[in-house]
Amino acid sequence: MRLADSGAEQIKLIEELLKETKGLWQKIKELESSQENCQVIIDAQKVAIGRYRTAIKYLPYGIYVKDSEMKYLFCNEAYAQLINMRPLDIRGRTDWELFSRQRAAKYLAGEQRVWHSSEAMEVEETHFVNGEERTFLAARRLIKGEEGNITNLLGVLIDITERKRQEEQWKQHSLERFRQIDSLMSDVEKALKFAGQQEDSFKKLRGGLEMQISLRDAELERLRNELQQHVEAEKKTAHILLTKVADLHDFVASVQKYLDSLGKAP
Repeated sequence: MRLADSGAEQIKLIEELLKETKGLWQKIKELESSQENCQVIIDAQKVAIGRYRTAIKYLPYGIYVKDSEMKYLFCNEAYAQLINMRPLDIRGRTDWELFSRQRAAKYLAGEQRVWHSSEAMEVEETHFVNGEERTFLAARRLIKGEEGNITNLLGVLIDITERKRQEEQWKQHSLERFRQIDSLMSDVEKALKFAGQQEDSFKKLRGGLEMQISLRDAELERLRNELQQHVEAEKKTAHILLTKVADLHDFVASVQKYLDSLGKAP
């Protein structure tokens, strides 16, 4: 929501109050000219007008009304305090008499645009109040009569300094949070990238180890087969040797037996 929206209802109420005040004065004039016996009604209308004027006078917003020549017809105390003057000293004057030439030209250019286009204008302006720069939402629009003819220009200044400060603090807080989130996202992205690199390295290392293990397994299988063949060959050789030893043993036994028989001969 724009800051202008927060003051829209107040500006509308002020405009309605001014319209009702003018309408009441018109009715009073009509009653005074045509019905001298309606003094009670006239007095009641004057009391109501007094209440409206009092309400506008003490509203915490700067309010003023200008005519077609951009002369001040009315301003409340809050507006007069903005330029360190009294309301009576402002009436009948123009901005050329109250502000610097640059500021007066700026304000009048906007008001003339509103007057000729019949479109409302809402802008932010800075004013120095008691030596302090403050921000105001300045709303300007036309006050039209019952027949639709333009009668006056209404201006309302609403002090939005504190809201602007809070808004700026909120923006700074949001920017800081965004920076933190961006930094965190960057760290997460780096961590994921590093993890991906580590995973790729691990996959390569694992692939290399699996290849080495496969080669070792093949080498071990070859050695096992060679050993098994060698063992089989050794078994065969040992069997042959055992057979020969047994034959030799039998031969020795036969020779010994023969020799023994010779020793026993007469």
